[in-house]
Amino acid sequence: MLIGKKILLVEDDQFIRELYEIYLKEDGYIVVGAENGQEGVDRFKAEFFDLVLLDILLPEKDGITVLAEIQAINNKIPVVMLTNLAQQSMVTKAFELGAAGYLLKARINRKDLLKEVKGFVEQPMDVKSVTSIASS
Repeated sequence: MLIGKKILLVEDDQFIRELYEIYLKEDGYIVVGAENGQEGVDRFKAEFFDLVLLDILLPEKDGITVLAEIQAINNKIPVVMLTNLAQQSMVTKAFELGAAGYLLKARINRKDLLKEVKGFVEQPMDVKSVTSIASS
């Protein structure tokens, strides 16, 4: 458990956002939710985060646009894209823009989510790694 680590969770699906918030908070993380891309950028500008979990398909600003804006503000904070299987070309674009990794929402469970998040918040800030639950 990494008490006090702060995560920005940008996800428009209320069920998924609330479920991930529960999982992460139960493990000691501080979670700030945003339900659209613009809100995610605004929250990122206003607060410090140790990690960003960012959905690709969002209202107002898509995840690729949000990623580019976040990277322009601070490219040392790892951003992990949340995606579905049909969005592989967007994942490739996200990596080109500096995403640290991605998680397939359809295949993620509590244990895997916490393992992946822990790996990203514990790694040195200037080291980016590529990860996926796809092979699980």
